[in-house]
Amino acid sequence: LESQIACLSNQEIIIVARYFATLPLLINITEDVDLASEVNLLNNTDKDYLGKLESTVDLVAEKDNAAEILSHVNVVPVLTAHPTQVQRKTILELTNKIHDQLRRYRDFKTGTINRKEWTNQLRRYIEIIMQTDIIREKKL
Repeated sequence: LESQIACLSNQEIIIVARYFATLPLLINITEDVDLASEVNLLNNTDKDYLGKLESTVDLVAEKDNAAEILSHVNVVPVLTAHPTQVQRKTILELTNKIHDQLRRYRDFKTGTINRKEWTNQLRRYIEIIMQTDIIREKKL
């Protein structure tokens, strides 16, 4: 492996480094799409799953002290990110486009969209991500 890496030009090393920087992001996107599909299937078939808000509300509604329980509920959105997780708007937009494109996967499997067009669009998004700095070096 060391000898193969030693033979790479600086430009090739940059490509390899970008690949390894981008791969975890692409894996996370595919995992998110897969989870969203699973949750949608469970919701659309009226099945319960851990964390389903509707099931929790139904369970609380059956309690004699439901009003008291709900009076103590406090929903506070918490957004946390390690500084290395902060991404540029361009990357976030591309992440959303890749997510949407992967959600269309079942459409080309059923033939409602062209497979070649679907694949080419996905490749374009990934190529743009590969050429975009994930973190901006300077403030605007």
